[in-house]
Amino acid sequence: MDYVSIVLEELKILYIGQSLDLYWTCNLVCPSVGEHLKSVDNKTGGIFRMLLRLMEATSLSTNNPDLRCLIILLGRHFGIRDDYQNLCSNDYARQKGFCEDLDEGKYSLPIIHALHSLSEDQGMVLRNMLAQRRVNGKSSLEHKQLILQLMQQSGSLNYTLAALRQLQSEIDKEVEAIELLSGFRNDGLRALLYKLYV
Repeated sequence: MDYVSIVLEELKILYIGQSLDLYWTCNLVCPSVGEHLKSVDNKTGGIFRMLLRLMEATSLSTNNPDLRCLIILLGRHFGIRDDYQNLCSNDYARQKGFCEDLDEGKYSLPIIHALHSLSEDQGMVLRNMLAQRRVNGKSSLEHKQLILQLMQQSGSLNYTLAALRQLQSEIDKEVEAIELLSGFRNDGLRALLYKLYV
């Protein structure tokens, strides 16, 4: 397969994931966690997958380890970590703005968990604030603070942190298995991963 075909195939998958994200946001449809992860796999994971496929296509070795599982885990970690940091990191807030993802109205893992975990009344409050963001074009500071409070009450931020730590554990196991198979310890990759871990 030629390189252009690889790029075009992966871009098509990436845009399908992005279109799902936009559909959910524009129509105020909350996806399931599974649907959200599929979208993350297509979007963020698509970039990683494209790079892997290009590396495999240009590799002169015929004995390359299977990195697909690692790539899926990295894509999920990167996407969910970005959403989590957007809500919880002061450094992130200084760089991009306070809870900037809430201005976009996208359904991140913490929002999805909150909507599925809150009481009916609290869930309605959260849905109304998400709808109001659509009307105003962004969320007010007060809405962002209330949304964060609702996510803390529902345990959604802790749920997301636990999901990230589970992914980190799975990534570490996958890296160890690849190192064992290749007979090479990749300290550079490990150092990079630990910088990304929460």
